[in-house]
This record gives sequence, structure tokens and C-alpha cells, in this order.
Amino acid sequence: MNCVIDPGHGYKFLGRLPSGARGSGLVEDDVVFDPRAPSNGFAQRLAHILRDQGHGAVLTRGNNYVTLQRRAQIALKQGADALISLHCNWGASPSARGVELYAVQGDLKGVNFAKGILSSLHANLGRRMSYRNPSVKWDTQTHVGSLYVLRHTYQKMRAVLIEIGFLTNTWDATLLTDRQFRQDFCEAVADAVTKL
Repeated sequence: MNCVIDPGHGYKFLGRLPSGARGSGLVEDDVVFDPRAPSNGFAQRLAHILRDQGHGAVLTRGNNYVTLQRRAQIALKQGADALISLHCNWGASPSARGVELYAVQGDLKGVNFAKGILSSLHANLGRRMSYRNPSVKWDTQTHVGSLYVLRHTYQKMRAVLIEIGFLTNTWDATLLTDRQFRQDFCEAVADAVTKL
């Protein structure tokens, strides 16, 4: 299986300012792609696990900012079987927590992939992780707004976006910084890839 992993957002202004959600002293950029400790970032860890299992794994960015258009182009050029876009969430209420998965409305391949990931996460992480909405959320023009990378790749590959957890929730933030949780989470996603 050939996978493209898209670490959400990206450092702007010559790599000096991280972007994305913020909370509990964390920044989304550093959680999904950690330039200081590559084995810590979810994207790098997932890529490593997938490669160890014999899958292809390419990241859309490193410690830089890449446009949404370029990310979609990378996935298409790679001829990927699956695109996994990794993000962290933010909530106005500190009680908002848990993992959320998105797929393009009407994309059965993406929805089934996302459901497989949810099932694997539940089996591997159990109660450590809250499942905010146990079903897959649609990326619709009216509800979420266009998730560009998904909308421009889903016709050629399975495409999902994972909001790993809420940086504004202390429980989720603790999990997101825990090395064992990161490993277990990425292994669960890799298991779902293997089952495709």
C-alpha cells in the first residue's frame, strides 16, 4: 500500500513560526510533525511504522510550509492508495475532547477507510481515547467547509483527515505528549492501512 501522510499546517516565515491549533502549551505543528525530535511527531512515527510493515510512506512536508494545492499534487503524483491528513483540534470549551475523522461526503472508499481507522483505534487504545463522534464526519461545503486536500485527491485514492485530539483539553493534551500513546495511536492507524 502506498500512503501519503499530510502533517497539517506547517511552519511559516522561514520555519520560525508554527501554525495551527494551540492549547495547553502545545502547538499543532509540533505535535503532528516534530522538527526537534523526529520520532515524536505523529506523521514521522506513522511513516516509520508503515515502512517497517512494507508499505510506502511519503510526507507532504517537513519543517516547512507547503500549500494545500502542492500537498494534493504530491499525493496524486505519488499515485497513492491512501492519503492520511493529521491534525489536532481546538475547542472553545475545555471539555471538548477526543478523536474525529473526516471524509468527503459520498466517498464510500474514504468513509470505509475512516471507519476502519476508528475501529482500530478503539481496539488498540480502548478507553484512553474519547471518541467524540463514533461515526465519520462529512466534509461538506456547508458543514465544515472544503477540506482542500481531501477534496482534490479522494477520486484517486482513499482520503481521510484525522483530528487526533483537542489541544485545549488537558486529558487529550497529556495523551498527545505521551510517547507510548503516540506509538499506539500510529500502530492503530497502520493496522487499518494493512487491512485495506
